[in-house]
Amino acid sequence: MLEFPVEFFQEEVRSGFTVDSMMKRVWAAQLEVLQRVAEICKEEKIRQYAFWGTLLGAVRHKGFIPWDDDIDIAMPREDYLKFLGAAKTRLPEGYRLLDVYHEPEWQQSFARVVNGDTIDISEKRLKAFHGCPFVVGIDIFPLDEWAEEEAKRNYQQEVLKIVRTLAVALLKEEKAEESIKQQLHDIVMEGVEALEEGFGIEIDKSENILNQLCRFYDRVCMEGNFQTSGAYAAYAIDNDKYDCRYDKEWFRSTETFSFENSSVLVPCGYKEILTELFGDYMTPVRTFEGHSYPFYGEQLEQLRQKWPDFGS
Repeated sequence: MLEFPVEFFQEEVRSGFTVDSMMKRVWAAQLEVLQRVAEICKEEKIRQYAFWGTLLGAVRHKGFIPWDDDIDIAMPREDYLKFLGAAKTRLPEGYRLLDVYHEPEWQQSFARVVNGDTIDISEKRLKAFHGCPFVVGIDIFPLDEWAEEEAKRNYQQEVLKIVRTLAVALLKEEKAEESIKQQLHDIVMEGVEALEEGFGIEIDKSENILNQLCRFYDRVCMEGNFQTSGAYAAYAIDNDKYDCRYDKEWFRSTETFSFENSSVLVPCGYKEILTELFGDYMTPVRTFEGHSYPFYGEQLEQLRQKWPDFGS
């Protein structure tokens, strides 16, 4: 178990942004999950790297970006698949692996390892996760082969964009008002049927459609893997950075960077990767991409309704 000084959990202003005590506990809990994942990777000789905002945080802040609330790592596809196989039996009791191949309701093209299924304020849970009662975890992204032939790459990326558009439309349908829900549903179903006809796939309408779209998306991402190239692509379905090309030379080795009271493995070409992702990466730009901040907002509301005296 990682050790944190008491003062770590105090509310703090970092780069002009207030990080409250609960977020500090969430950070610490996520680092515990990362520690378990890193142990499996070390034992199984699986390559893994800090990526996206976690890589930026390690380089620029020596920890979390102050307004960030999650941890991202990436693995070359062969290592990613190897991890999915190992994690099913190697994760500690209570942990869960979420991915499109093992969880029929999972609706992302990446995997996630979480520390449980539900909010838990038991003494055991709070002690293990530094006072954090929420379900927290880390996201794991596959790195696929970059298609060097432009025509093939453009075709692959266009297919991915089509699937991503349908996935976004499905999510909008779920949240839409009843007055337009059926209209959105009809439009999405037309798109799904066109996808089936165009690519010879079958979508079971009685099952989770978005999960099936994510599996097809994953399959398209892997199409370039049959021919080794000199670079990686990271085609997460919730991210539109399709044009980012990551030279494999940037991943030939790793460096260990401090990250809060722990550490992360950073690709040796981190400067080039961050420039590809963010441009002038050393200049902070406060954004909340991908989800509302904090991600545990709904869990916090549930906690207050069920245990109004918690933390008082």
